[in-house]
Amino acid sequence: AVSFSSDSPVCLGQTMYFTDTTPGAVAWHWDFGGAGTQGGTVQNPTFRYAAAGTMTVTLTVIDTNGCSASTSAPVTVYGPPAVSFSSDSPVCLGQTMHFTDTTPGAAAWHWDFGGAGTQGGTAQNPTFRYAAAGTMTVTLAVTNTHGCSAFAAAPVTVHGLPTAAFTVPNAEVMLGTPITFTNTSTGAAAYFWDFGDGVGTSTVMHPTYTYSNTGSFTTTLTAQTIHGCTDIYSQMLRIVSSMRVYLPLVMKTP
Repeated sequence: AVSFSSDSPVCLGQTMYFTDTTPGAVAWHWDFGGAGTQGGTVQNPTFRYAAAGTMTVTLTVIDTNGCSASTSAPVTVYGPPAVSFSSDSPVCLGQTMHFTDTTPGAAAWHWDFGGAGTQGGTAQNPTFRYAAAGTMTVTLAVTNTHGCSAFAAAPVTVHGLPTAAFTVPNAEVMLGTPITFTNTSTGAAAYFWDFGDGVGTSTVMHPTYTYSNTGSFTTTLTAQTIHGCTDIYSQMLRIVSSMRVYLPLVMKTP
């Protein structure tokens, strides 16, 4: 009775092993299923399929009496997962990037977020916060429910931050005196000023502002890049009332 076994199922790209278990066989002819898969004549062959699917393998053997017989059995080759993922790239430096696996039939995940020390994420939908700006290549390796693996890669971008800064002539200013704020920010394309008195704001680069009340006010500058990334700098000013001029007291002698 013709019989054989195999290590089916396997994943696409893996080698399948066949073992003849026919008593008294002296010659063998294997048909591994499909065009171009005929002709194996060893007793225990191997074969690597070019496509996933279920194939019918036929073994014909000749015994010591010159008699031949055949048997057939199905084998299965599983395809790899079609790996895909998305992210909310681009983000600004310091923000958390979110990744979403969209691979059908995924059962296990291994993420490489790009660069040293970023390997090892095994969650399906992880988050990651980059330590530096730039464009990184993220790679996701997925294993499906059949144990077959594949990977996909895509670039993500982290935009750098500006540096917000400004100077004023003095930290203490007389009431009614116009104050010119000198913007020394770098890497910014837009600015928003809040002069801290609940009234004054500006979007010019170097504004001039006059406070209408005395007190301590915190001026805040928000600098923004063309990508919408921001940095904030604040400085306190003290607005004081006008100095009084006291005349010296002159004592008259009798």
